[in-house]
Amino acid sequence: TCTDVHDLKIAELEISRITRALQMLSSSNEALIRAEDEQDLLVPICKVAVENGGYRMAWVGYAQNDAARSITPMGHAGAEDGYLSEIEASWNEAEVRGTGPAGRVIRSGQPVVCEDVEHDPCFAHWLEPARRRGYRGNIVLPLRDATRTFGLLSLYTGEVKHTSAEELALLQQMAGNVAFGIGNLRAQLERNRLQSAVATVAAGVSLATGTEFFQQLVLSMTSALGAQAGMMSQLLPGEPPAVRNLAVVVEGQVVANHEFAIRGTPSEFILTMDSLVIRQGAWEQYHQNAPITLRLGAEGLVALRLTSSTGRHLGLLGAVFHEPLEQVDFVMATLKIFAARAAAEMERQDADAHIREQAALLDIAHEAILVRDLDGRITLWNKGAERTYGWTAVEAIGRTDADLLNVDVDVMAAAQAALMVNGEWQGEMLKRTKDGRDITADIRWTLVRDDHGEAKAVLIISTDITEKRTLQSQLMVSGRMASVGTLAAGVAHEINNPLAAVIANLDYIIEGLANKSDPSAGRSAALTFEDIRGPLADASEAAQRVRFIVRDLKVFSRSPTEEANGPVDVKATMESSIGMAWNEIRHRARLIKEYGAVPPVEANEARLGQVFLNLLVNAAQALPEGKADHNEIRIRTRLDGAQVIIEVSDTGPGIPPEIIGRIFDAFFTTKAVGAGTGLGLAICQRVVTDMGGTLTVESKVGHGTTFRVALPVAEREARVQTPIDVAMKDANRRGRILIVDDEALVATVVQRVLAKEHDVVTAIVASDALAMCAAGEKFDLILCDLMMPEMTGMDLYRELMVIAPDQANRMIFLTGGAFTAGARAFLAEPPKEYIEKPFESSNLRAIVQRFLR
Repeated sequence: TCTDVHDLKIAELEISRITRALQMLSSSNEALIRAEDEQDLLVPICKVAVENGGYRMAWVGYAQNDAARSITPMGHAGAEDGYLSEIEASWNEAEVRGTGPAGRVIRSGQPVVCEDVEHDPCFAHWLEPARRRGYRGNIVLPLRDATRTFGLLSLYTGEVKHTSAEELALLQQMAGNVAFGIGNLRAQLERNRLQSAVATVAAGVSLATGTEFFQQLVLSMTSALGAQAGMMSQLLPGEPPAVRNLAVVVEGQVVANHEFAIRGTPSEFILTMDSLVIRQGAWEQYHQNAPITLRLGAEGLVALRLTSSTGRHLGLLGAVFHEPLEQVDFVMATLKIFAARAAAEMERQDADAHIREQAALLDIAHEAILVRDLDGRITLWNKGAERTYGWTAVEAIGRTDADLLNVDVDVMAAAQAALMVNGEWQGEMLKRTKDGRDITADIRWTLVRDDHGEAKAVLIISTDITEKRTLQSQLMVSGRMASVGTLAAGVAHEINNPLAAVIANLDYIIEGLANKSDPSAGRSAALTFEDIRGPLADASEAAQRVRFIVRDLKVFSRSPTEEANGPVDVKATMESSIGMAWNEIRHRARLIKEYGAVPPVEANEARLGQVFLNLLVNAAQALPEGKADHNEIRIRTRLDGAQVIIEVSDTGPGIPPEIIGRIFDAFFTTKAVGAGTGLGLAICQRVVTDMGGTLTVESKVGHGTTFRVALPVAEREARVQTPIDVAMKDANRRGRILIVDDEALVATVVQRVLAKEHDVVTAIVASDALAMCAAGEKFDLILCDLMMPEMTGMDLYRELMVIAPDQANRMIFLTGGAFTAGARAFLAEPPKEYIEKPFESSNLRAIVQRFLR
């Protein structure tokens, strides 16, 4: 009995081959895990193919980039018997040796299978050596990395056999794993070599400086790369392009540096390229213009352009090799490490040189320039700071500027907060010099940040402007006095008119009452109450007019330093200025007022009044006399976003174009000699600018002029002072009141007003009042003048706080309104009640009753 088992045997054979292929794959993976370098991997892989796969011989070869394009055997196993030396494999398709399976695999990256070498034409050149060693079939598998086929795994069978697709797929998978393992081993080796190179950089140059640093770096680089020469050069400015050697090393020896033009040399690459790589033949390519590093019959050359952090070309770093370059990737990676360190050092040395130059300039600068850290400690102090503040750099560095210069802590804190938010701060501060002088400094702070954007220091530039501020104050006073001189006649007129009414009406009443008591005058001369009601009312109204004029004069004459900027009512300030300038205006023009609904502005009331007064007087004086019915001065106010606009316009002849650009210059005037100083508009512009606004002008010849003031809207409402008028609904309380005022007329009238309702005691000097309280006398209220000779009301308050605090807390102050800075501070901290003179008797009585209740 016979059974056909051919197909069964074929299937069993196929299963056996696939099983062996799987065993090869598994064993090769184990070898990959155990391998520590390529040599430990390649021979075991070949043994796996022979022992587990049943192949007669296996070998691994790497494709070379030499002129012959040879394939170098790296490991083998099985019956090799000198076969690899005899065949001299190649992947050069122009030669017979490159037309076989191995060459085809390297070029194509695809596996090649010769099931029977006897009948495969591509194997004819190697057939005889293969026969002698019993090779009947050949399978060649590519070894590939991410970019190319770098080698092959060649398997030889001892018999003719068919290779199925499944078996070939398993073999390709094994070859792919081997290629991957080789890549990992190479990467690990390169990492180790790079770490070694980095360590060499650190060890070789850590303590070196200047030229020695570059020499040590190039020595370390050539040692790490195994190069025979190295060079580091700096690109020089100008034409033709040239470099200066910073360090040249040949065969481990440092040689002399020199400069040379780079046209036609390898160094020319830095003008257009980041790097230059010549694997072989560097000497032949550049022997006519070869630098000293190439005069060795050199083969390989690698160089990198050195670039600063801002992209500026600094120079080059290069290495030269006797042999053709093989491991270009490693050489480039290592060279980049050294190049980064070299570029950083070149940039640092350039920066140091620049800093030294700047430091020299800083010492020449007139301004005080200093740097402090975020803790406030000074780290830089230039000669200008020494001249300004008197402290030397040795004395200043390490101390805080707040401590050294006696700066107000609150002012410093506010400036520091603004600096951290905005990155800069600018303003004025009072500072004290080493010799105890207080100076005003114009200061600019700039926050200095590191490469990561973190704040690390503060650059401070300050200028002593004490003399400048003094001069400006003098100019302000000059301008003010010039305005007062212009307005003196008008002010006298405005005061004398109502004052004449007061005096005449009071004389009329006094004379009439005197006649009433004189029998010889007759009944017809006696005055009744109705007769004097009208004159008294007229005198009171005229006195109120004088009061308002004096109030406006106080605002105008007040020193700008007495009050800081705050909310100011534009209309009220303008009306006050109109009152001051009215005598100048009314004889020259009709005044038209177009007040829009505008909020208060952030300004200084006294200074703003001076600006308005100057603009009004200038507008009036620009108009021709004798045409008051035709001339106009127009005032407009309006809101424009976050600014209030105030316009003062006139219908005068206008300002010629050739001089309109100079009208804000100090001392420029078109008036006759002695008629003006030319300071008015210059001061006005400075005042408005200091208050955060702008002053501009528009004019057309023959059509008049408009001055426009723009000021920022105040963040809070303006404080409007209104007369105190207390309604007395409750029964009056009788109290004991002490009146202290060095002006006997005032003390007498206050006593007269209050005496009917209260027990009133007067003291002309504050020391008498202090003696009364010290003796134990008690008062329900003390009305005290704020400013008195010998002992002021402020002094009396402080003394009473010591000996009789209950009496000090019962004081109301009387003041004529001439506040000094000290008086303002006294009344503000803590807030104290005061009454401004002159005052109505009814309001005085109401204030007293409110206090007593």
